[in-house]
Amino acid sequence: MDDAMNGIETERGPWSTGVAALVALLPLIVGIAAAIAADRKLTLGPAGPNELVYYVALPLGAVYPTVAALARRMAYAPLTILVVAATAPALAYATRLLIEPLPKDVLGKAIISPSTVANIALPPAILAAGAFVAIELATAAMRRGVAVGVFGAIAAALVLGVAVMAPIYLLPLSLG
Repeated sequence: MDDAMNGIETERGPWSTGVAALVALLPLIVGIAAAIAADRKLTLGPAGPNELVYYVALPLGAVYPTVAALARRMAYAPLTILVVAATAPALAYATRLLIEPLPKDVLGKAIISPSTVANIALPPAILAAGAFVAIELATAAMRRGVAVGVFGAIAAALVLGVAVMAPIYLLPLSLG
């Protein structure tokens, strides 16, 4: 019985939860900053808006599940890091969607239809589920060695990419 209870403690890592959360969210923070700069048509040194997206934001998005999985393995509270890392991209995306105004009728009232709710609520939920699966996949692969860990990192990036692209193909494009 004592061995079963000590199994949980052996999974705890040496990093504090705050440090692990910062490491897990660092690619997301830098990627969002690059995307905001690209959206505002800003340049950072020689990098224009397109370069910021293609050479900063997209590669950081690809390594995000792996970095989050590494931080999860090293964290004192790994489940907390998993939840924070899985929901943070969805919260950022939901914030972006909520900034855009809702369509209005002739009286100026917002038109809230099932398609409007689906277009606003489902993409962040799909992203959160995809990030969760990608981080879990990368974590499980890391536990099995370097070769499987590299394959898991690639698979996790693909899973997260599918989760990002899924709303585009699953939901209607118009908010009306």
